[in-house]
Amino acid sequence: MKNIQALHERFTQDPVSVRLGGIAANFSRIASFAFSPKNSRAVESMIEESKYFIEWTATETSPDVQAFLVELQVKLALLQLRWPEISKDISATKEIAQEADKWSNSLLRFSGILS
Repeated sequence: MKNIQALHERFTQDPVSVRLGGIAANFSRIASFAFSPKNSRAVESMIEESKYFIEWTATETSPDVQAFLVELQVKLALLQLRWPEISKDISATKEIAQEADKWSNSLLRFSGILS
């Protein structure tokens, strides 16, 4: 993974709405990349990065968004642990892709970017 400190400094310069949009973009990429085994490492990296992004953003959001982000943190941690086996199962990757797409859409709504 990239230099975490540099990533933190760059990411937290943006307003919360933009950060939520960035996390949504990561989930959209996860949904897109999940189907190809050759993208497995990229998906793992995006999962890890998304966990950091959520950590650096959650405290600056409203309680309902915080609750959603905490739930996502738990799901990402479990996904990260199971990713090696999930990435080999087409039906499991399809399910993860659908979930990641839903998470992305929810984050975009929370961000206000779509308004």
